[in-house]
Amino acid sequence: MVDEAVVATKLEQAYEYTSDLAEMRGLSKRMSSRHFLVSAP
Repeated sequence: MVDEAVVATKLEQAYEYTSDLAEMRGLSKRMSSRHFLVSAP
């Protein structure tokens, strides 16, 4: 059985890591629009 909280934390960490990489590569605009879609209710 997988703990949902652990999975959610791992996904958040992976997303933050991807966002950081994107900013370093100058793709922050693309990622921010994607973030908006992800965080929309």
